[in-house]
Amino acid sequence: MRKTSPLPPHWLDQEAQDDLQRRVGAHAKACQVSRTLSPPQGGTLRLAAQYGDALVCVRYRRDASGLRRYTTVELVVDQVLMAGPRADTRLFAVEVQSHERALRAALRNRGAHPYRGTMTWHVRGAVVKKLGLVDRARPVEPPVPQIRRESNGQR
Repeated sequence: MRKTSPLPPHWLDQEAQDDLQRRVGAHAKACQVSRTLSPPQGGTLRLAAQYGDALVCVRYRRDASGLRRYTTVELVVDQVLMAGPRADTRLFAVEVQSHERALRAALRNRGAHPYRGTMTWHVRGAVVKKLGLVDRARPVEPPVPQIRRESNGQR
């Protein structure tokens, strides 16, 4: 069985190639997803080498007749810092080493505080962005509220 190339024939002009890609893409969207794989699982290695860290996942789709399989990829194409009150007021944990005295002073001046004798500081999102600590920050999960049991007069 001969494999068909995903590329359009070279003898088509650019407009015809674009039209063919649109039709194939529209058909692939209508197909059922049979497998979704994340790098570095088998079946993603060639595409991971091609797209690098931008590759999120690879999906294999089958058409209704079962005669064709489409391979689609999900890529990260843009990354921006979140703006607005929700991102600015959220709490983040930032690792600050003991020799980074200037950074610790800057954090303390902006209302951040170290977490119980560790090198981790709790910082609001606005401060993380202002000081350029986005790559070092990780979200702090809010504490899980404890459910108090009602006592029925018994201890």
